[in-house]
Amino acid sequence: MRRVSLLLSVVIVLAALCVPVRGATIQGSVLEAKAPHNPLSRDGRVTLYKKSGTEWVYASGASVDETDTTFAFSGLAAGAYSLFVTGDDYVSEYYNNTTLEGERTEIPLAADDTYDAGDIYLRDLPIRLDNPALSSHSVPASGGTVSATVDVVNDTTAEKTVLVRAVLTAMRTAFNATYIRTMHQCGSKTVTVPAHTTVSTTVSIVIPGSASPDVDYNVQLHLGLDKWRPLSDSLYAGYIAKLR
Repeated sequence: MRRVSLLLSVVIVLAALCVPVRGATIQGSVLEAKAPHNPLSRDGRVTLYKKSGTEWVYASGASVDETDTTFAFSGLAAGAYSLFVTGDDYVSEYYNNTTLEGERTEIPLAADDTYDAGDIYLRDLPIRLDNPALSSHSVPASGGTVSATVDVVNDTTAEKTVLVRAVLTAMRTAFNATYIRTMHQCGSKTVTVPAHTTVSTTVSIVIPGSASPDVDYNVQLHLGLDKWRPLSDSLYAGYIAKLR
């Protein structure tokens, strides 16, 4: 009889261990605030924070883009959470569309809860770059000049004077087939943009003539009040390969 009772106890313990622990889930999607609420045109990120006493500590992160607008954090322990949503050339927001840390929305979760945040909308930065284009994707091996054309968008109520800079990332293949990268500022232009206006501007990019012929370039455009005060994330303008 004791043997049967012991066997039954072992079976009960094993059965308890086999019960899956799901944890709680927070899910949702990130879209543009402006109608018709398209997916983000550039990469976005959702950061999950968990409340620990009076502090908020990092718990997890997820990426969203134009091909996958959804996110899900699963296996979460019970507690209070919040979301911080960012995107390249979008206004960063705490979930519930406030921007002050003290106003972030707490998401209380019990064990096995599923919380659907629904669609979270991100607003465009009021001053940003858009529609980049290069006049050429190749330059002579001896060096040369390529033009980068880009729109400077000012959605604010005041005229803005900004600096548009072109930066080259030179990429060279070394003997071990890894890339050696160096950066060169290769052109800039000051632009004045009236309120609620988009101005197209062109920056001349000087390709270094002394570079090795096995060097190629990525072109990034930067927008700021000056070199040290950026207004938005850099914008990839294209790829330039030296003729070989």
